[in-house]
Amino acid sequence: MGLVVKEVRDFDRAAWNRRVESISEGTINQTTHIEGFHMVTGGGFRPRYLVAEDEAGRAVGQLVLFQGAFAVQEIVARPLLKRLLPLYDWAFRTYTWMQGPLVFDKQRFEEVH
Repeated sequence: MGLVVKEVRDFDRAAWNRRVESISEGTINQTTHIEGFHMVTGGGFRPRYLVAEDEAGRAVGQLVLFQGAFAVQEIVARPLLKRLLPLYDWAFRTYTWMQGPLVFDKQRFEEVH
């Protein structure tokens, strides 16, 4: 009786957002809309969508985890350094999140966290 946490890449975005909206802790920071916000504002972080599933394959928790590198905007702004971006991203990769993970089955709160 355990959870499986996995990254989902090809998923139903509407279903993801409905789950976020289904609980009071859900905010826009945990929806798929945050991806567009980071692209518009020039953020160097890419969202990774993580789901905690129970034994039956139901989502009991989820998290938008952002992957990026510190100060990537400064590197992109310098043409000579721009070619080094893949190496920089690999060497200085960071992960962060905002407001989460969201837990849909409150009896499994600690397990999801």
